[in-house]
Amino acid sequence: MARHVKWIARTVIAKVDQENKISAWEEAYEQLNRQLRKENILQTTKRNRYYEKPWMRRRRLAYEKPWMRRRRLAYEECKKIYNDEMEQKVSFLLRKNRREPWRI
Repeated sequence: MARHVKWIARTVIAKVDQENKISAWEEAYEQLNRQLRKENILQTTKRNRYYEKPWMRRRRLAYEKPWMRRRRLAYEECKKIYNDEMEQKVSFLLRKNRREPWRI
């Protein structure tokens, strides 16, 4: 899981002991924060909190490190594939000419 591409939806599972409920929740919260920090999700949400002018964005992207650029491009590619597949699924479900499956 060290060098994976950032995906759109993630799930963090927390196991809670009945004896140490507080420490288990704190551990789960720390694990979630670690995952978010590792994938730069917190940084992007903080950056998107305010409007960024187009010239500032171009300058920021021009000076980014090569490995960050590759990671960003890989993420955008995955996001494009995900959005295309979801659009196909939604369009399939919204078709009007299908038979009613629950008709008796």
